[in-house]
Amino acid sequence: MDYKKLIEIKAQLLCYGIRENKWSIEFYRKQNPNNIIKGGGFVGLHFILDTKIPVLASTTFVFDKNSSYEIVKKQQFFYLKHDDGSVIRIDSITMPHWYQNTTTSHKPMSKVFAHEGTHYLHQQYAGCGYQMIGKGCKFCGTGCKWYDSSAEEIVETALQAYEENNQYQVCLGGGTKLIPSKGSEFFLSCVKKIREKNKNIPIWIEMTPPDENKYIEELINAGASGFGFNIEIWDDVLRHEICPGKSRIPKQRYFEVWDFVQKKLDKNKTNTVLITKLEPFKSTLEGIHEISKKGVRITLLPFKPWGTSAYANKVPADPENLLKLGYKLAKDMIKYHINPDKNYGCANCDSCTIEEDIRKFVLLPKKN
Repeated sequence: MDYKKLIEIKAQLLCYGIRENKWSIEFYRKQNPNNIIKGGGFVGLHFILDTKIPVLASTTFVFDKNSSYEIVKKQQFFYLKHDDGSVIRIDSITMPHWYQNTTTSHKPMSKVFAHEGTHYLHQQYAGCGYQMIGKGCKFCGTGCKWYDSSAEEIVETALQAYEENNQYQVCLGGGTKLIPSKGSEFFLSCVKKIREKNKNIPIWIEMTPPDENKYIEELINAGASGFGFNIEIWDDVLRHEICPGKSRIPKQRYFEVWDFVQKKLDKNKTNTVLITKLEPFKSTLEGIHEISKKGVRITLLPFKPWGTSAYANKVPADPENLLKLGYKLAKDMIKYHINPDKNYGCANCDSCTIEEDIRKFVLLPKKN
């Protein structure tokens, strides 16, 4: 199947997920041995679609029940089956050996990091300061109860994972701490401890913009490789409505931290998220253009009504709009020389998004 059609299928999967059945449960158990709950619920199944593109699709949420897709198994192979009867092979992304191990503190390593995509260590966490004061983002299922690993557990797991696969990238993140640094001290401790043992593994940090750039500079000086500062909603009125706490940080501050990181590291070391469907199409389109022309990589995520969020009963994003926005973003990425291959972490992974698939497999081949 050609890439354009595969990307259309991927857009449907990212928005609507996969209906749960015995085969999806088997798939899930192989990839999630400790039944980890992340972000209000397990976020999905990792697989390669038709041997070509990676996908992370949800399967356990209420909205997944309305999906047109389910998983079937024939002999030893898994397939994605549409309601029209068409099938396409999917290959499970095998979970690594370290996933079965525990830290010296006896915590399962899969509770420290989730293996996501093909080579990403995504920190497991829950809780956010904004949620705790009743001003959390309404699309987020992170909740009020803090769950974190210690810096020692993070370092031990990261180093063991890297020993197994030296392509791994560390993705640090967590709910916002309501202090000027926004919690950067914890990340700084992790970065320093990792760099004492390993100078090579990329360390990407996802955080809310701190009040002062000095906190970011400390992380860069310690060895951080890249940053994600997620603005999520472009329209200011809707930002205040949807993110009553986080929207206290003005958009201008995001541009300031992106610019600071780009000057200290490189243009292709910054990232942000825009969520589709929660604001008008034209507003997201404007955000794509204004952010892209600053050289910032945008991860375009379709809205999903996570079960523990305030928006749990809303309708998921529309795959048609996701595709239109994805093509616009991919064109801007080419125009402004934004290359995810030179970035790290979520900015380098394309399992949850379509814009990099479009850029790499549809638009760039046409140019060449």
